[in-house]
Amino acid sequence: RETITNAQAGSKAGWTPYDGREVTGWPVGTVVRGRRVMWEGEIVTPGQGRAVEFSEALAE
Repeated sequence: RETITNAQAGSKAGWTPYDGREVTGWPVGTVVRGRRVMWEGEIVTPGQGRAVEFSEALAE
């Protein structure tokens, strides 16, 4: 079992609503479009996307 903590948060917010929650199982990696992007806690493929402007997102 693992306990989720705010220190593990990978977002700019730096916190998670699951802080302190004990869970069974833990992810090993993340795959995006068939490519490993994070594996065993390390980023293994650099970002492939681009920033989207707010006004650009509204136009879609």
